[in-house]
Amino acid sequence: MKIYCDGGAIVEKRVGACAFVAKRRGKTVAKSARFLTDATNNIAEYMGLLDAIEFALHFFPDENISFLLDSELVVQQVKGKYKVKSAHLGPLHDRVIASLKKKWKISHIPRSLNCEADAMVKSILKEYH
Repeated sequence: MKIYCDGGAIVEKRVGACAFVAKRRGKTVAKSARFLTDATNNIAEYMGLLDAIEFALHFFPDENISFLLDSELVVQQVKGKYKVKSAHLGPLHDRVIASLKKKWKISHIPRSLNCEADAMVKSILKEYH
């Protein structure tokens, strides 16, 4: 299963949104998006990943899952290649690390391959522009 995750924010208004789209064999099996308050782009990206992980833990805990994000920062922090320097991201990072199963993978993809989750985030945020 592949789960595409995304998040975004309008920083000056401190609002954001996150989303995920879960696909099995190319077919969408679930999708979710939600509004966030007091969010930055990176917080929104982490929240999209956390929502996807919670979904996977509940419905598909034993399945091989690839979490796909267009946020290189979040992916590299989760993989341990980048340090988490922002104090507000530390607790979110810790929750992700504690929840990921060993057989689950996380990968960076270009935004062009994450268009469905990205569109869901933009749809929520369009009211705030």
